[in-house]
Amino acid sequence: MKKKNIYLDYNSTHPPNKALITKAQNIYFENFGNTSGLSSFSQKAEYLLETSRESIANNLNFKTDQIIFTASASEANAIAVYTSIKPMLNKKKNINIYISPFEHPSVSETVLRIPNAKVNFLKICPKGIIDLEFLEKLLKNKKIDFLAITQTHNETGILQPINEIIKIIKRFPVPFLVDSVQTLSRLNKKSKNEYFYFDHTIDLPIFFTLSGHKIGAGFGTGILIRPDGKYSDILKDNIIYAGGTQEHEIRPGSHNLASILAFDFVLKAQLNNKTLTENIKKNTREWECLLLKEFENFLPVKIIGQHTERIPGISLVLFLNVPVDFLLMGLDQRNIFVSTGSSCKSKARSASPALLKLGLNENEALSVIRFSFTNLFQDKVFVINELKKIIKKLS
Repeated sequence: MKKKNIYLDYNSTHPPNKALITKAQNIYFENFGNTSGLSSFSQKAEYLLETSRESIANNLNFKTDQIIFTASASEANAIAVYTSIKPMLNKKKNINIYISPFEHPSVSETVLRIPNAKVNFLKICPKGIIDLEFLEKLLKNKKIDFLAITQTHNETGILQPINEIIKIIKRFPVPFLVDSVQTLSRLNKKSKNEYFYFDHTIDLPIFFTLSGHKIGAGFGTGILIRPDGKYSDILKDNIIYAGGTQEHEIRPGSHNLASILAFDFVLKAQLNNKTLTENIKKNTREWECLLLKEFENFLPVKIIGQHTERIPGISLVLFLNVPVDFLLMGLDQRNIFVSTGSSCKSKARSASPALLKLGLNENEALSVIRFSFTNLFQDKVFVINELKKIIKKLS
């Protein structure tokens, strides 16, 4: 009998919503015109594109022309970085960039390629939250030219107080990139106002980025939410691509209509799921309580960031004195799919800089497994029992 798959790696990619992706593809098959074309057939495709843009904007409480479609969130991050910094290149001898220790490589490695850039890590408090007093002091003294802070750390789930940071940015404006990729998949309409409703962003140079495959819409679409108000042309005035007029010339290239439609359909369905966030919170509480209880007299384990505000559905577990690579292989052989951390870097087994900043030593940072899920985690006891069996064999 074929083993059941237990997929607990949602932060790498969310399982695709087959019904809604199929619906999007079927619409595309009947409306495959180039959205930039002049024919009536192309204009039908363009209408579908713009309807999706408007729907996504409305569901996220942004204006329609703020939504810029890209191929991925990594591309959206890179566009925000390069276009924000481009006008500084000939004006400043040194460009002071501050990022959190939790940034995705599409931010942390991109800023290192900027000429004349001096890249610094923001100071964090012991629990992993950005030191707001330190940040405010830097901004007040004009020590920051570009700022990037991931809203939800993809390894631990630690949430940064983005609304509080935006209030500081309002007094001391600088280009500010917020990577919200790992936040969106856990939200419905009710919790969106708790985690993803950013006040006072008009007339501020603030960018947000999102990813379709992280919410179950499949690969192929990212979103860059550009500033509104007087900074709305910050991207258009500093174009880094050429070759087309799509997306206000900010991201030229033909649109992936099927993927954009899927993003719209999946987002709408997710936000209308009234019990989604509460069920994920419940699953997280039950899983972590059970894990700690069952391992109490078996093996010391620790949930990283346990006492810090986190997005639900992410548990980074430290297994002390356990060869984690072999533990991962044992789980994989049992069709239990997890990861050791950030998916874009998980094959490069070096200690996560973010975990080192959180106070873990190198050995500890290499001894973690990330369990990430939403509201469908129903095999908690089985997973814990299998963990114990594998660890016994490895000891």
